[in-house]
Amino acid sequence: MDQALEEMLGYCGRDGQVDWFVANPSMPEAAPATTATTAAPATTAAPVADVYYQNCDAVRAAGAAPIYVGDPGYRPGLDRDGDGVGCE
Repeated sequence: MDQALEEMLGYCGRDGQVDWFVANPSMPEAAPATTATTAAPATTAAPVADVYYQNCDAVRAAGAAPIYVGDPGYRPGLDRDGDGVGCE
């Protein structure tokens, strides 16, 4: 086996990944990890009220068309072809 290849294979770990800090000693070492202890500010989202649209005209008037499965107010009665998109 070629000496350079043997040398490179010597840097491989059990998973075959090269330890680049060993293979490239001239590379700078990684900075020590720091942990942030600052808590994110609490946010209060307004609760989503139950939405009901009588028909697609109401969905369009509310600016919610097209309406997708999971959107507030979506219901199968607004989705003619059953593809998950109502009032297309």
